[in-house]
Amino acid sequence: MESIRQAIRSGRIDDELASELSTKGYESELWDFKENINLTDAISKAELVRDCAAFHNTEGGYLLIGVKDKTWEVTGVSEDVLRSFDQGNINNIIHSYLGERFGVAYRICRIQNNKPVGLIYIPPRIGRPVIMQKNGPQVERDLLFRQGDLYIRSSDSTKRVTNDTQFETLWNRESFPVSMIDSIGWNVVEFGFRLPPKPEPLVGRLGHKQKVLDSLDSKNRWWITSIEGLGGVGKTALASEIVWELYRSNKFESIISVTAKTRELASSKIVALKPELVGIDSIVDAILETNGFHNELQSPLSDRVEIAKQILEMTESLIFLDNLETVDDVRVFEFLKKFTTTNKSAGHIKTTT
Repeated sequence: MESIRQAIRSGRIDDELASELSTKGYESELWDFKENINLTDAISKAELVRDCAAFHNTEGGYLLIGVKDKTWEVTGVSEDVLRSFDQGNINNIIHSYLGERFGVAYRICRIQNNKPVGLIYIPPRIGRPVIMQKNGPQVERDLLFRQGDLYIRSSDSTKRVTNDTQFETLWNRESFPVSMIDSIGWNVVEFGFRLPPKPEPLVGRLGHKQKVLDSLDSKNRWWITSIEGLGGVGKTALASEIVWELYRSNKFESIISVTAKTRELASSKIVALKPELVGIDSIVDAILETNGFHNELQSPLSDRVEIAKQILEMTESLIFLDNLETVDDVRVFEFLKKFTTTNKSAGHIKTTT
């Protein structure tokens, strides 16, 4: 159990781990077996979401697809079936019921005489538990789950929290520790400019890139540009390329970039990141730091907000906020709205969601 717990906390997803899980001979609060998977059926999709929510709210975990329930025989799954969907498809299904609080990783592995199996990694939660944002599909005379339901993993089962004691225990319990690193590379490169890591050369996407650049032209009436799309399609890479091009061309007097990403997919695992953007203070402090107001970082938040507003009013600024949909501090949006309506110079906001 402890080796699997460590694998969860480090974000492992590989053939060796899939093989280890397949030999366990039982299910637990950390893993579950599925003989097959069907992402075309509404009930099957909702059941997958329910399981992922339960693992995420507890300690994280794994779903291994291609192992028979009860007998634990490794049957494998047709590779055509496993390739008929990808990580983005799974996350879109999860997000449709839970919002974009977390995402899973998915990989096709080969174990026991090269049998293809699917391995889904569900990360442990960072922060409060996730709850169902809408009702599930109808199953006979009842709903599979209802808006507001909260699920946990208990022994080898996914269970709904049904009493106040369970709810309060889960809600007040600290999230489980994961190996976390700083959001490397989001730094002040010179006075007035805080940029994302310098991206690799962009391949394709020239049409999308030009549309974003056009929207950021001071002649246009738009103040906010949002790059939206499925998880993993390269929104941050595209936005970062554009930010660096604007920096090199001296388009803006100041560029402030902040990321709210909590996870990043590496070659064989998900790496947990410490998000920079968690609330209004994150944006305000980035504005102050970028423009040399280091001493003021110790001032009360209300004072820092006023200084940040004054800085933005005096400069033609671009604020780039990465992964904004994960931020739930309403003050962030109030601040941004006021910035776009009162800034006398050509200020713009660019986000990825």
